[in-house]
Amino acid sequence: MRGKIIGAIIGAMISGTAATSAGAQSYSQLSRWCYGEATTEQTIRGCDTVIRWSRETSRDTGTAFYNRGLAHAARGQLDRAIDDYDQAIRLRPDFADAYNNRGLARRLRGDEARALEDFDQALRLDPDDVDALYNRGLALTGLRQYERAIAEFNAALRLRPDDFDALAGRGTARRRQGEIERALLDFGQVLRARPDNVVALAGRCAARATLGRLPPALADCNEALRLRPGDLPALEARGFVLLRLDRPDAARADFELVLKTAPKTASALYGRGVARRRTGDPPGGDADIAAAIALQADIADEFARQGVGGS
Repeated sequence: MRGKIIGAIIGAMISGTAATSAGAQSYSQLSRWCYGEATTEQTIRGCDTVIRWSRETSRDTGTAFYNRGLAHAARGQLDRAIDDYDQAIRLRPDFADAYNNRGLARRLRGDEARALEDFDQALRLDPDDVDALYNRGLALTGLRQYERAIAEFNAALRLRPDDFDALAGRGTARRRQGEIERALLDFGQVLRARPDNVVALAGRCAARATLGRLPPALADCNEALRLRPGDLPALEARGFVLLRLDRPDAARADFELVLKTAPKTASALYGRGVARRRTGDPPGGDADIAAAIALQADIADEFARQGVGGS
């Protein structure tokens, strides 16, 4: 996930190393927590106060909603984050970063179409926003518009040639389009320079699994999840590998973790359905598979092309 983050709240989102609270705090201190360096908890507490007291300008209050949204997103509270981004945009209609991060949250909730609308608006406000180009490429990949996605990643790479995330994103779009060898070239280029790139590791895992290279595929997924526990593409790819390795219980566990965050992911629903059928739960499996087909009519064919049947 890649979005822009205002100010020193980066410390809260990434490392959470700021000092902790002790007792009642002044408005000045709470305001610094909202707008400056703080832990995630402190950011939420500080921005709660700024928003509730209504002392700031509309623009600064919009930033407070935005920063609180970032903190909620860091805690996995995506619905609350989206609500805050809504308020930030209401107060600051030209806030490109708020559109970009709302799109990120919507993608994680499985709403690629509305996420795409947000990235489109972010790019109308800032046409050279490489992060928004990258995120729009991801949304288009999720919507299975692979040629358009590849064009977005290429545009990002023209602006930032060393953008390894965009290169990994292009590899993902190529893999899903069926260009497995070209995808592997993209993933390999990324991993030679950035061996800890989780997107490339998860993508190479899925590509290798499609080719039947299951042990190295599993190693890639495990490494991706060691680096970023809970990464949804890595969990989904590992679930697929585990199905091919005839380990349906473990596969089901991975797909369920994906669905907990993104309940409308057709591939995870279908994968869990196959796993349920294989572990003695045909009714549950049939229900999952039917739900997956309702979301993506050709999902069974897609799995079959990659070596996994529905039984």
